[in-house]
Amino acid sequence: MAPARLAIGLLALLVATAPLAADDSTLEKALDAFGRHAGYISATVLPCGGNQEEAAWFAGMVEGMVRKAGGTDEDIAAVTRSMKKGRAEAEPVARDCTDTGGQELALTLMRLLDEVRSGLERRRA
Repeated sequence: MAPARLAIGLLALLVATAPLAADDSTLEKALDAFGRHAGYISATVLPCGGNQEEAAWFAGMVEGMVRKAGGTDEDIAAVTRSMKKGRAEAEPVARDCTDTGGQELALTLMRLLDEVRSGLERRRA
């Protein structure tokens, strides 16, 4: 009977922690997607006529968004790493410099921030 109790206890533990692991993975993916998209937007600053100060301001704004959503220093570090990857992979197009292109980039960033916020809320629950 003892092995059966052990197996049942282990199974109960796995079932109880599975949603937490899924939430962690979902949050990690949301932070990565948000960071990569923010990195892409950051990569458009110079080609669209901005300067390094504007790019730095935007990076600070992204950090503030994550912090306001309830992100920890670790979450912000994850976003910062993803931003670097997003900038390195970015191939901005001329459309990004237009009002329509910029609005689409911003709307996508806000949608991705909502996913981050949802993941952070699930983690706190």
